[in-house]
Amino acid sequence: MAVVQEYDVEDSVLPLQPSINYTAPEMVRSTASSAGCYSDIFSFGCLAYHLIARKPLFDCHNNVKMYMNTLTYLSSDAFSSIPSDLVPDLQRMLSSNESFRPTAMDFT
Repeated sequence: MAVVQEYDVEDSVLPLQPSINYTAPEMVRSTASSAGCYSDIFSFGCLAYHLIARKPLFDCHNNVKMYMNTLTYLSSDAFSSIPSDLVPDLQRMLSSNESFRPTAMDFT
């Protein structure tokens, strides 16, 4: 007869915070955890950038100051390895202003 242990949350190592490299700026700036669809679009843009450029857009080692500095000084040079027809969409997805980001419906 096999003995099955109960899952013990206390002993588990659970990730409590996502990597800042894929987190929307409104989530980094705020202590509130009110992620919305526009925050998801930003994260999706970071992932898409990483897959296309083969390197992360942000490589901040979970340092908020470094993240905000990179975001503030994000230049067109960062998109030089991205095919030109994808750049406008990626730039909209990665806008620091939530209202400039596309909706999920814009991709359908």
